Amino acid sequence: MNTVHSITSRATALTALLAAALIIVGPLTSAAHAATYYIGQFSGSTPADDTSCGIGRGAPPNVHPCATLPFWNRNRRSILRPGDRVRLAPGTYRDSGPAAGTGYQCILLDRFARGVTYEGRTANDGPLDNHESVVIDMAGVSSVVFTGDNPCQSIAISALAKCKSEDYSDSTVRDMKFVNAPSGGARLCGRYPGNVSRNITLDRIRITNVADGGGIVVGRFDNSLESTDSDCKKAGRTVKDVSILDSEIDHVRGFPGGIQLACMDGFNVSRNRVHDICDASTCSACTPTAAGCNDRDGIQGSGGTNGIIAENEVYNVGEDGLDFGGHPLGKSHHITIERNAIHDSPKNNIVLSGGRYIVIRNNITWGRGNGYSSYSASRFAKVHNNTFWNSIFVWNYQESSEFINNIISSDRSDKTVFLDWASTNATNIWKNNIVLNRAGGTALGEDGGKEVAVPRCDGWNAARTSYNIAGDVGLGYKPPPVPCPLGPTANPRTFLPSAAGLLSFQAAGAAGQWFGPNSGANDKWGVEPLLVNSAAPNAANLHLRAGDTVARNAGVVISAAGQCGGISPSRCSKGLYGYTCTRDTDCNYTAQDYDGNARVTAGAWDIGADQFGTEASAPVLLSVDPQP
Repeated sequence: MNTVHSITSRATALTALLAAALIIVGPLTSAAHAATYYIGQFSGSTPADDTSCGIGRGAPPNVHPCATLPFWNRNRRSILRPGDRVRLAPGTYRDSGPAAGTGYQCILLDRFARGVTYEGRTANDGPLDNHESVVIDMAGVSSVVFTGDNPCQSIAISALAKCKSEDYSDSTVRDMKFVNAPSGGARLCGRYPGNVSRNITLDRIRITNVADGGGIVVGRFDNSLESTDSDCKKAGRTVKDVSILDSEIDHVRGFPGGIQLACMDGFNVSRNRVHDICDASTCSACTPTAAGCNDRDGIQGSGGTNGIIAENEVYNVGEDGLDFGGHPLGKSHHITIERNAIHDSPKNNIVLSGGRYIVIRNNITWGRGNGYSSYSASRFAKVHNNTFWNSIFVWNYQESSEFINNIISSDRSDKTVFLDWASTNATNIWKNNIVLNRAGGTALGEDGGKEVAVPRCDGWNAARTSYNIAGDVGLGYKPPPVPCPLGPTANPRTFLPSAAGLLSFQAAGAAGQWFGPNSGANDKWGVEPLLVNSAAPNAANLHLRAGDTVARNAGVVISAAGQCGGISPSRCSKGLYGYTCTRDTDCNYTAQDYDGNARVTAGAWDIGADQFGTEASAPVLLSVDPQP
């Protein structure tokens, strides 16, 4: 399958779904309006900041572009109506002119941006399709607290000034680069239950060199535990249906990291590159607890629900590559994480910190950090057909989850797979996995639990009262008790990465321990698949070769009947951004491998992220998808 064609097809399907949704709810404005305005030096233009600028591309006294973004924001943007476009010519835009230093250097999202597209263009006013030619430089902007003359608040794409009172739904920002933002790359927020903003698109943008406030923060976020809050019920999910596509977020120094999906609902984060996310001088030297590294994640969810994280590359972050959890404010749930390359995260490349109903499939991880980890009683996870070229940790009472068709290989001298007593329960399924250790360590072993002096069969989570939120039964941190037969009184057991070790593990399962009778069914331990070049791991080199007899045709076919990419059946009819059953890739959700190629329809699947075939290409990041 041609990967670029596959991506374009998915983008076309997404556009069609969005168009259908707009037909249902009604257009924002009549098609007759749709005016176009201009900022900057287009071919044949003479831009000038005056009372009539922006309405054309000529030279004064005829219609002409505005010269600066601050002047447009302060004096002219109130003429915008839904359906309008604001086009910026190539070049670097700085905070200059009459409004210099007063806080108008940004893309402002408020009622004047509702239904409006801000887009970079070529000098001849053609489609640009890149995020390097139009540069919004935030150096020198006002960084004082909000006043009437500082609506941007030193954020590059900002809804912060009016997020509690104004609706900026259906707005789009694309084909631009934002640099040197003192207080954040993008801040998308709203007010609940009134003025919920929805259908926001950031497409082919780059956010780089951000000093504080994170790269892109969507929804309401606060970094303090609130014992009275539960699943974002305190203030609701204030932003809905956000797309972040074909973009790059890098060299972000401030908390909470690259992309934060906080209390919000509905997202499509696809084909992005997120890297170098930390306060330290060199992110590649970060440790999870080092100053400037802790909690600087690549893509993080803290209350984001109903979405897709697909075909992204995330690397060189401060702590975790992808982190989807439930604290501090709300639970992240009903999310599909697929076909991503996540590597060299100092703690975890993919982690569930209390997440629920999350599908993790066809991803490839390598380098520093664990391939997968979980804590805070993550539940209902489906970990399918991944290639984890590093160890995995299952902590703090993970239950009702599946680990099927994964390759797990570690170069640690201890365990490849760590599990605490609370997670070795029969509600979990473990089968058709390949487990090996390249450093002489063990394959799989138990542990008493993370960060507690006395091992607990009910998990470390039970000792953290701040995680046990009252009244939150369905998505709470503390699940009901499940059998934990290994006890804290049993001696910790480990198993060698060999056929004999696997037989011992399977026998323990048959005796009612570990994951029950299903433990290790059709697993292969201690044998390495024949890969392109496992000595130099990357997304291409961790593909299968033709001569492999370990992973090929050794997996189990996984059916997803009644599910939409991990989204509960009750959500399948929503019809936007992937969580709908109107497309085969949603309902038959594991039918594609890392490259987007179809799994076999007859016979066994291959184990790992790659279904062997004639292709060898990885998903295309930052792809060119034609503008409408």
